[in-house]
Amino acid sequence: MKLFANFDLYKGVILASVLLLPGAGWWIQSTRNAIESANRALTEANKIGGLLEEIGKLNKQLKTVEENRVNTSSQTGSTDLYFEGQIFRSAMAGQLAKDQFKINPPREENVTTGQKQAARDIVVKIDWLPRSNKDFTFFRDFLFAVLFNCESSARSANSEPLPSIWKLYTLKITNATIAKSLAQQLAPPAELADEWIVREMAFARREPRKEKR
Repeated sequence: MKLFANFDLYKGVILASVLLLPGAGWWIQSTRNAIESANRALTEANKIGGLLEEIGKLNKQLKTVEENRVNTSSQTGSTDLYFEGQIFRSAMAGQLAKDQFKINPPREENVTTGQKQAARDIVVKIDWLPRSNKDFTFFRDFLFAVLFNCESSARSANSEPLPSIWKLYTLKITNATIAKSLAQQLAPPAELADEWIVREMAFARREPRKEKR
């Protein structure tokens, strides 16, 4: 064991350093690579259209969904009261009676979004009932007001406007003059009156759906 006859602490430190040097070099390089990867990820996340922007958009959408859910349930009591309020807000005094429309109970429809995410649509159908055995007719400005208010007039608890999550789902309308001409098998007149019959109207909001396992 002459090799270690003159072996002292300093020589031991030098030998250990030589032996550990490759491992230390590998650790330094790995750490440097990890730092570079983290910096690249931060750069990608912070750029326009990056992950942070997408997360912010999704967070804002979730906040909107929750605020509207509270607004249309806890604050107003039910979807019936929400849509009833928006419809009457759209009408002029004496233009509309409460028995001239019916708000049906919400129904659920399972859907899959473009990102193949499971979701469900909450659909509320509104029926417009006949008046004196005649179809209820709209002027265009009244119809547009109903559509606009039902889509965009949600309000928070402190009465501030919210981006509504209720969107037009179905709308089928017929001009009253055309409908009358077809029923009587007459040629339509040269000019059509601004009277419209709503055959179908529904609004919907979309929520994430958890798949059963």
